[in-house]
Amino acid sequence: MGFLAGAVLLTVPRPAALIVAAIVCLSGPVLVKCLGFDHRNALGVFLSTLVTAGSVYGIAQLSLFVARLHATQNHAARTAVEKERGRVARDLHDVLGSALALIAFRATTGAEGDEPAAALDEIAGIARRTLAEVRAVSRNNAALTASEELALPSPAAAHTTAAPPP
Repeated sequence: MGFLAGAVLLTVPRPAALIVAAIVCLSGPVLVKCLGFDHRNALGVFLSTLVTAGSVYGIAQLSLFVARLHATQNHAARTAVEKERGRVARDLHDVLGSALALIAFRATTGAEGDEPAAALDEIAGIARRTLAEVRAVSRNNAALTASEELALPSPAAAHTTAAPPP
């Protein structure tokens, strides 16, 4: 009887479930009295049915709670991975985008200017710094301060401050 009452509590909508479960719990003592089982106590049957129904309901609710908790943890993990991928993508875009624009600018101005060797040296230096920055971002060590970022050459500053040829 207790398993039936527990199943009713789990499957039937709330107000009706309580009424039907109470009827199921009360039917045990009624059957004991009506069938004349002398060796069974009606109160004991009622209490054991009530405890069994509560146990079935509680264990089922606990397993549902654990399943929801696992789903929430999986969702939080997926969200954290997506956020981290987005952050890495933004960091790489910031590092590579400006460096590639600077390399393209210096390659164009160096090819047109009088000092192609100096321009190639500067482009090689920019490429080495960019490689180091990409490695730092991939290791999550990128910790440039605002003053360090401002000290990096911009495309216009790189053209005007080109080193003299050796």
